[in-house]
Amino acid sequence: MVMKFISVSMCAVLFLAVITKPAAAHGWPGMMLWPWMGPLMWIFWLLVIVIGLSFVMKKHKVPDSDPDLPMEIIKQRLANGEITEEEFERLRKKIES
Repeated sequence: MVMKFISVSMCAVLFLAVITKPAAAHGWPGMMLWPWMGPLMWIFWLLVIVIGLSFVMKKHKVPDSDPDLPMEIIKQRLANGEITEEEFERLRKKIES
């Protein structure tokens, strides 16, 4: 089914190329049939690059800083026993100032 469609479409393109282009012209048959294909390809590849770069930029975006994050970290460190209550108070005052 697909091969039949391809062969029919190729025949149609060659037919259009033959009837629209004089025999003495240079180039591949049918290349001048669609003069807008060149600019469309440039636009297509430009869009592919822009969309690809936007995905890369979103993936590597630096997360917004949470103002409560430092306080949560020192609370967790106090709960784990990594710092003493005196160190916690000193760090808390430093964070809040």
